[in-house]
Parts: sequence; structure tokens; C-alpha cells
Amino acid sequence: MNVVDIARLMPREEHPHGMADFEYDALFTRDKPVIFAYHGYPWLIHRLAYRRAGHGHLQLRQLMADARTRHHAWIREHGTDLPEVADWSWPY
Repeated sequence: MNVVDIARLMPREEHPHGMADFEYDALFTRDKPVIFAYHGYPWLIHRLAYRRAGHGHLQLRQLMADARTRHHAWIREHGTDLPEVADWSWPY
């Protein structure tokens, strides 16, 4: 999804362009993580979306850092990628 007007991420009560929770949930869903590829200030995305459903997934950066550390240790010990990396395939 390409968000052109970043103010749409804000609640409607805080900005005229903002979305109600039901509109946000219809686009981003309540049960799936949302990943923002935003090339600006990271705190801005957090500020705009932290009160929405699924906000706990906004800590993805730490999960990815932990995965890289675990992968690095695995390849040094086994000389191959982690099984979930080596055996991964596109699911669609």
C-alpha cells in the first residue's frame, strides 16, 4: 500500500485527513503486522500509528536485529544458513 498523505494514519479526531479506527483496520487489518518502509524520521511513524491496533508490531526493528544475530551465530557454527532461510520459498 502506498500512503501518499501520511496524515491519513492519524486518528480522525486529531487531523482532518485522519482515519477512523474502522477505516485503518480495514486497510491494515488488526491481526497482521504492518511494516512501514518510510524514509523519514522513525519516531514519526510511531507517533502516527502507535495507538492503532497492531501497534506492538512496530518493534520489528529489534526482532530483525535479533534474527541477524541468531543467523550469524548459526552460520559460524554450521557453515550454512538457518533452515528457515535455506528452506524458505515464496508461499504464493
